[in-house]
Amino acid sequence: MLIGLLIISGGTYAQVDAGATTSTKNLYYNLKEIAWDTTGVLFGQEFYNSFSFVGGNHEDESRSDFKDVTGDHPAVLGQDFQFYIDPTKSADEKRKHKEAAKYVYNNGGVVTFDYHMQSKYHSSHTFLPGSSDQYLMYNIGENNNTYGEVTWFKGELDKMINVMNNDLKFPVVFRLFHEMNGDWMWWGTKATGGSASYIKMYKLAINYIKSKTNYALFAWAPNYPFTGGANPGINYYPGDTYVDVVGLDMYDMNTANGQPFSVMADQLTALSDFAWNHNKIPVLSEAGNRVNGPDQYNYWWYNLDDELRSGIRRAWKIAWMLTWVNRGWDAPAYAPYVAYSGSTSAAKTALIQFKEKKNVFTLKDSKRRNMYNSSYKSSMGSAKFTSDMLQVKQESLLTVYPNPITDGTFSINLGRFSGVLVDVRLVNTDRHEVFKQLQITGKPTIKINAGELASGIYVLTIQGEDINETQKLLVK
Repeated sequence: MLIGLLIISGGTYAQVDAGATTSTKNLYYNLKEIAWDTTGVLFGQEFYNSFSFVGGNHEDESRSDFKDVTGDHPAVLGQDFQFYIDPTKSADEKRKHKEAAKYVYNNGGVVTFDYHMQSKYHSSHTFLPGSSDQYLMYNIGENNNTYGEVTWFKGELDKMINVMNNDLKFPVVFRLFHEMNGDWMWWGTKATGGSASYIKMYKLAINYIKSKTNYALFAWAPNYPFTGGANPGINYYPGDTYVDVVGLDMYDMNTANGQPFSVMADQLTALSDFAWNHNKIPVLSEAGNRVNGPDQYNYWWYNLDDELRSGIRRAWKIAWMLTWVNRGWDAPAYAPYVAYSGSTSAAKTALIQFKEKKNVFTLKDSKRRNMYNSSYKSSMGSAKFTSDMLQVKQESLLTVYPNPITDGTFSINLGRFSGVLVDVRLVNTDRHEVFKQLQITGKPTIKINAGELASGIYVLTIQGEDINETQKLLVK
């Protein structure tokens, strides 16, 4: 009998919807693989092939501002169900967005949707002081239909479900009721009930959606901050059985109006660690520089990616990073989020260099990965990295000598566990598995040559019959 072989976390099915289509499950597993078992990150943008910075809405889904400069589309397309549902949007605009989404799917890209659901009481998703927005989230969460709010809510979800089931018919990642810890959404901090009511409403929505469609993976994404501050997003987490993807929305990093890149990296490290410990897929769900356009800050994206990989942080262990539609909300004069055909040569060069980084995945890379077919081989769960692993466990039944390791070789004294089959693994703080061996321990001591290891902290795990031990190692 083989003892000590580990089973991949997450089982056979996507975590929230066990009845999801096969291609939806495969997308889930492949996103997990990108996050945990590659050094790459999928780059994404909102409405990139149905909206141009210069021309506005267009129907040439084979072009984008990003592709005009770099030669390839982003790998992730962001869209909003509101643009399919809003009665003020023309049928022509809806058709353009639908065709753009199908183009990305057919070319191997990932399509993710948010939903700026308008309030029952006015034509906006933003909280209106003094209106019935005050109790809308609370009443829905309590399933209180006295004012028809639950019926209305399910009707709005039905409109979105209809788009998935009848217009698209392919897997999407649905980022529902995002930025809930901001102070602008009707489902946010200003509404009665706070995080408790938000969680109840979110759960009701997820249960309703997955009962009617099998095309969705569910993403939950607060606004900055994820941890820390007066109202961190983590307080709104609805629970593992309601979330496939955890994200963070964070803008204007390293500008006059935002936090330094280092704060972003710390926040994404916290997000990544949370996702690892809860068996989720972490993403940077919205990002962008609204203060300086590419002409003013040429290397913003390149520098952001560099900061993700700096030091010993795990900020880069995300499946994708996505920026907003290529127009700004603020000064200077609706600056684009990425360089476009009319940008300066310096801005174009910087975007090309960002795209050419080996760890930045665009649409051609996504297509090569075969995102919707079964190729998942992640080791996630085989050696879970948690913050407490950085603390020496004095009660451990193992003896590792020497520790710190100075000459590349160390020994593990198994004590009474000699003679059993054990699975030995060594993982660095970026969760890369640097040593793996399955062996029968005929002697009470295992010697391992770690001469090729870089200096740093490593986590040793040994599992087998009646043994499950973890220790921190330091290589000097």
